[in-house]
Amino acid sequence: MKRKIKILLLPLIIVFVYLSIFFGVFIFKKGNLTQQEKNIDNAKNTNISEGLSKNGANYGYAQNSAIQKNSKYSSLFSPKVGNENSKVNVVIFYDFDCIYSWEEYKILYNVIKKNYNNGYFEFRNFPLESVHPNSRALANASMCANEQKKFLEMFNEIFSNFEDRENGSVDINTAIKEYAKNIELDTMQFNKCMSDLKYDKIINKDIVDAINFGVEGTPTFFINGQKYPGVITQEAWDGVFKIVK
Repeated sequence: MKRKIKILLLPLIIVFVYLSIFFGVFIFKKGNLTQQEKNIDNAKNTNISEGLSKNGANYGYAQNSAIQKNSKYSSLFSPKVGNENSKVNVVIFYDFDCIYSWEEYKILYNVIKKNYNNGYFEFRNFPLESVHPNSRALANASMCANEQKKFLEMFNEIFSNFEDRENGSVDINTAIKEYAKNIELDTMQFNKCMSDLKYDKIINKDIVDAINFGVEGTPTFFINGQKYPGVITQEAWDGVFKIVK
């Protein structure tokens, strides 16, 4: 009888040992990934603006269409503004709670308004939640606003209130509802979009693509197929758009 019990227990012991090893490895890897995320935190590249301002015409111009040059970095579902037939095509990976993305916003928003007919700008999300816990909620808010054709308005609203959020005195859910009200969205549609996490899978796809494209921080730009990580100055943007003047 005892021998039969031992025989029956043997497979259970093997399964238990296997599961213990599996979950041990999984937890170890997960812990390392989280630490890696923390170590990545978004940082700007100080050489990018100098290079673009000196060589803007060369970097900005594409013999083939700019859309083709940047197509591998594009997403069907991303917010896009500007002239899709322009010679300057920009894909941006950004994080609404990243200070460097905020620094770039103060430049980029004016660049877009100034070059709306001469450039095509696509916005993709790369929220680093381990460092910026509100970033995914803000990304969802921007996508839900885009559903109502008001992405750029929400982009401006979120970044305009960056410092208030940094002070830590703002409840993010209350703030997002206020942003939607300020830009005159259909609040019922917007609130349902947010509660359903309608665009969360698209944000996940943006994150996976960003990692595959070698994005290590925000903002990161792909301008006509060329990668530029970091804050780009107004002077550098002017160099890029000289080719269409």
